[in-house]
Amino acid sequence: MKRSVRFLLLLAPFTTLTTPILAASCDKKESHQEKNIKEDFKEKKEFKELIEKEEANLKVDSRISKETKEKINSLIKESKDKLERLKTPEEFKKAIEEFNKQIEELKKDKTENQPKIPKKPSNGESSGQGGGNTKPEVIPPKKPEGDQMNHENGKEPKEEKEPKNEESTPPSTPPTTPPATQPTPPYETVPSDEPNKEDEAIDEKELSELDEIAKNLKDIFKFGAPKEDFEDIKKFKKDSNKYTLWYDKNKNSILLVEGKKSPFDKDFDKDVTNFVLFTLQNTPKIKNEIQLVNDKEPIIKVKEEEHEHQKLSNQLNFTIDSNQNDDKFVIIVKYKVGKELGKESLEASKLSNESKVKIELK
Repeated sequence: MKRSVRFLLLLAPFTTLTTPILAASCDKKESHQEKNIKEDFKEKKEFKELIEKEEANLKVDSRISKETKEKINSLIKESKDKLERLKTPEEFKKAIEEFNKQIEELKKDKTENQPKIPKKPSNGESSGQGGGNTKPEVIPPKKPEGDQMNHENGKEPKEEKEPKNEESTPPSTPPTTPPATQPTPPYETVPSDEPNKEDEAIDEKELSELDEIAKNLKDIFKFGAPKEDFEDIKKFKKDSNKYTLWYDKNKNSILLVEGKKSPFDKDFDKDVTNFVLFTLQNTPKIKNEIQLVNDKEPIIKVKEEEHEHQKLSNQLNFTIDSNQNDDKFVIIVKYKVGKELGKESLEASKLSNESKVKIELK
């Protein structure tokens, strides 16, 4: 018993010494584990923040193409999966490096595929017009054509600079007056007959015989009034609304009539002013049953002896150019071409035409 007590007393100092050492060793091991946990959290947090940053940039950067966005979205999704799956700091560090590298490559592709904006030329440099990976071509500033030709031949420009100075400082020569306008010689017909613009939509294949005749009429009127009718023509020019023009198929001419009544009616007053204003020319096909008719209503309904029937309207619409004096003016006569084979068989062209006639009363 004494021996056991003595042995325990000898072990007491050793126990007192080893207990703090074991405690310190445990503390050291515990602090090392805490450090590993903190480092693990730091790497994971850094990886998470990096993913969120790139995800936010992707939403606001409108320059990224649709294809590149899809690739970055796929990378972000894959990285989020890694964020939940990886455990050690080394794995997170490697994941961060790979993520940064892949993001950099994708953004590089975006930059290379984006067309380059040409730089503004400055101080002897001008940017090339090509896009993509081509480098802008540096070309010298433009010079006058004479100088450029000398450079191409390997010579220095000398006297070719003079045209440039002449352009910037024109010689002090007296201004030249434009030549006087030559007076237009007197003529009777203005050769500008052409189908009206509203008829241009008609297909050429749909043109009838009458359409072809109307289309090809040119310079068809010739002033034919005698001098004794000049005063009436002046009145007509002054107030044209009181007069009408009529095609006379029997005389193959155009009649000027005071009033709106047809000169071919049976009850027409012969004392009313009416005379031949124009005769027809260059119209071999306008004869017999083929006539000039009204361009708006070529076929009209009339009543004769209580019977209503259709007939061709030979009243022709016209306008007058009133910007000239009373002794000289232009009349524009409009018409279509009609064909009469009987009271119940009438045709008219779809195309209309017009002719300009210059009248000089002298």
